[in-house]
Amino acid sequence: GKFGSVLPIKFNDYVSKIKSEFHSVISTKSTSLIKNIISFCGSGVDTGAVKFAIENKADVVVSCDIQHHFVVELMENGINVIGLSHGESELKAMTNIMRRENILKKQQNLNIRNLVFDVDFRME
Repeated sequence: GKFGSVLPIKFNDYVSKIKSEFHSVISTKSTSLIKNIISFCGSGVDTGAVKFAIENKADVVVSCDIQHHFVVELMENGINVIGLSHGESELKAMTNIMRRENILKKQQNLNIRNLVFDVDFRME
């Protein structure tokens, strides 16, 4: 996972930014100011992750497939939660990795072949 700080922003504004990148987003409801954000890859939220978030004074935890009892524990400790679609978050990560790799390869003047996935995760 990653831990970082951003300029203070209202949680609901941060959720709106996330929703502009991902189609399947669930979150707790809050208008509190946030600064410290922790993300855990895939379904990486476990007891250790919750403890880490609490000890590091996270304002928000972002992950996928978060079990209900972990959401409750985070909320009881004043931590907002954003849940993403597991598949969509992995596709986004892989797209970013491919983009970065392609940039590096182009800088090294290598011939590359790209695979492009066009997937629409919007629920109608």
